[in-house]
Parts: sequence; C-alpha cells; structure tokens
Amino acid sequence: MSLSENALFLDRARVPTIDAVAATIVSQGHAIAFPTGFSLTDPADEYWVPVRVDGEQTGFDYTLFARADYLGVDHDAPALPDCGDTVLSFVARGDSRSIVAMALVERAICELTDAQGWWQEGEEAFSNADMIAFCTATIDTAKAAPAPARAQPSLLQPRFEDNYLQTVGRSLLWGGALIAGAALLIFLMGYFFAPGAGQ
Repeated sequence: MSLSENALFLDRARVPTIDAVAATIVSQGHAIAFPTGFSLTDPADEYWVPVRVDGEQTGFDYTLFARADYLGVDHDAPALPDCGDTVLSFVARGDSRSIVAMALVERAICELTDAQGWWQEGEEAFSNADMIAFCTATIDTAKAAPAPARAQPSLLQPRFEDNYLQTVGRSLLWGGALIAGAALLIFLMGYFFAPGAGQ
C-alpha cells in the first residue's frame, strides 16, 4: 500500500552521491545504511530500496525519470515550476518508518542541491526551502505516529512448533500401534488361557 508519493526535480548533473546523502543524514542525527553499491543515478537501482534507519529495517520505492518522461506519467506535474531535467520519484510503503526513510533522503538531497519538490497527494509544488521544511514536518509527524504493533501470542491460543503436525502424526501412529498390540495380546490370552481353551 502506498502511503506517500513525492518527487524531486533537479538537473541530473546535480544529483548527489549516496555517500553525500548518507553523511548529510548522519549530520542531522540519524543513522542510515543503503544497499552496497546503490546509486541515485543508476536505473538498475530503481524500485524497492531496502534501507536501515536508526537500526530499523525499512525502505521505499525509487524511480529515476527524465523530466519529459515523468510529465508523461504524472499529468499533474506540469503545475511544477520548470526546474531541472531529471525527476527522482519516491514512494513510501508499509508503515511510518518508510515515510521517515523517504523524507530523510529527500531532505538531504534538497539540502545538497537546489532540487524542488512535488507532493503527489496534495498536488502541491514546493521550492527548495519549502521542500526541506515539508520533509522536516513529515519526519516529525511520522516519528510521532505509533510504531507498528508486533504480533504477540494470545494467552488463549496455543503456540505450536513448526513440526507440530508431524509430531501429532507420529503420536497417533504409535498410539494406534500400541492399541493394536494390546488388542492382539488380549485376543491371544483369551484364546490360550480362557477356561476350556485347551479342550
């Protein structure tokens, strides 16, 4: 499920390295780890980007567009002031951690460049300074949201091991064998030791 969609407009030559983005995020008090070799300008690194932010695993969708191609995809985008030849498109998915990760990266890029922003849901264009402020407000709001609940076993529900059915099957098999053995023993005792059995 898509939670938020934003885009940054800038010249491709101004797109920062991922090391510069990470260093900027660290300078703002957050730890972030990108996949080894990830680059904002490599089309091979598009789509889901797994990252760790402050020790927690999350990620976001990322796509690199030429501006003309993006305008063909997003018919609302022409409202954005003419800026740059490249669009970096971000989509947060899952929970608020994805929103935080996406906004941290977008804010860092804006601080390193003159990128301008586009907020898809609000259909609103932002100057560089306004996009930085928007990302900061987004981060604060998302961090204040409750963390996703972790599944806790119910006291009314038994916790089964992975091999539960196999264990039950073995128990039934052995139980059946013991019952059959007892029945055979009773039959033989009745046959050989019952009164009149030897006659």
